Amino acid sequence: MQEPEVAVARLGGAFADQPHDLSPDAVTRDRRDWVEGLLARGMDRLSPEDLDLLVFRAISTVGGVATFKFALSRFLAVMIEAPAYADRATSDAFVILPKLDHAKFDEWPEGQRRAILEALELWADRRLIAATSMGHDPEAKAMLDWVAARR
Repeated sequence: MQEPEVAVARLGGAFADQPHDLSPDAVTRDRRDWVEGLLARGMDRLSPEDLDLLVFRAISTVGGVATFKFALSRFLAVMIEAPAYADRATSDAFVILPKLDHAKFDEWPEGQRRAILEALELWADRRLIAATSMGHDPEAKAMLDWVAARR
């Protein structure tokens, strides 16, 4: 299993200069206040909850692929560094994997693909280890299957 510090460092390195395309002018009225709040706080100071919701909404109702890449890299770092939040996360395999496919993940730069694959694998492995004592985790299994298909 990958070391958490290494996976987080790879995410940081691969996506350090990743811009977002989030704009209050490009969202529906019901999302405008939320987007303005994110931008006012500063995109590098988003809470785990903000990142989770941004991953969930990116591409579909706010921002595009750039925002998804920006948010996903930071969200996965949180899932690795603070796994206790994962139990409350809305964004999971059923949200993330289709968006990765929609965002043409296979065409991303090699460093970005590698960092995301390693982070997803580490997060899923940790979840499956925890699930052995608590039950089944089909979302973690789906992540591992998706990663394996892209290695």
